[in-house]
Amino acid sequence: MANHILPLEPQLRAWLRQVVPRGLEVDDLVQEAYAKLANLPADTHITHPKAYLFQIAKRLISEHIRRAVVVSIDAMADMTPGYAPV
Repeated sequence: MANHILPLEPQLRAWLRQVVPRGLEVDDLVQEAYAKLANLPADTHITHPKAYLFQIAKRLISEHIRRAVVVSIDAMADMTPGYAPV
């Protein structure tokens, strides 16, 4: 699986730089995503590695936002594809 996931890191980092809310670091999210993948009992169920990796990253961001004391509406909107602030 690593040979399918590791080449995606530049794309993941580029996307994260665009959507990461304040208080989160891209490096930390990438590390956490890798940790979640490493803790899987098996990776045979992953048929679309890119989608799976990006979904993990989205969930990590969502978890952070839910834990935040104050949630900015812009932080949630930035994760929505096609969103353009006015």
